[in-house]
Amino acid sequence: MSIMEIIPKKIVTSLNKKILFQKLMIDSNVRPKIIKCVAKSILNDMRCFKNHVFYVKTGFIVAKQNDKTVHFYSEGDYLDLSYILINEPFPYICETLQACELIAFKKSEVLNLVVGMGEEWFFLEQMEQKNLENIYYPTFLIQSIAADKDMDVALKYLSGNYAELKDGYYEFPKGFRKQDLYQYLNISNNLLKELGKTENNKYSVVNGKKKAVQIMINGNP
Repeated sequence: MSIMEIIPKKIVTSLNKKILFQKLMIDSNVRPKIIKCVAKSILNDMRCFKNHVFYVKTGFIVAKQNDKTVHFYSEGDYLDLSYILINEPFPYICETLQACELIAFKKSEVLNLVVGMGEEWFFLEQMEQKNLENIYYPTFLIQSIAADKDMDVALKYLSGNYAELKDGYYEFPKGFRKQDLYQYLNISNNLLKELGKTENNKYSVVNGKKKAVQIMINGNP
């Protein structure tokens, strides 16, 4: 048998992250664990971290690589289906920014379930998506902010994923830090001031109520 015969052919998979979670929770061969973490916990320090996949039921988590914020995980996300192999190194240090409730699944049980469904391609899709995000979004954010001096594009992206647009400002989840925002967007204080000089891009970053970072638009309080 050749290697090409072993590799599954690409098909249109019926599996998605939501359906996977539902199946994991009802399968009798899967034994999920509920883990509650306080704010500022380093998830990598948990003994079960290496060989489990984590589903974020509640909370907000920052992922760092080489001390730089590169990703966030919020309610409904997994840590991380693109790193599903047993004993596979995980490239990020994950810190909870607020109290979190996680559901841990053994990688072996997740693999057995998905392979048993004939949906192996689902994992390849997750890896492909992660690679595209790693290539596209840093370039996109750097281009829109640093080169084009356009904060609007980046904020619209963030508001669709992590921040909530309210009356005159964007508000991030409780525990979110300014330094995480600056590192993720690849901006400095000087660049933020420069963005604020243009007529349509007057933004300021402040700490709002309940320790939530806010980005004010055009001087709104």
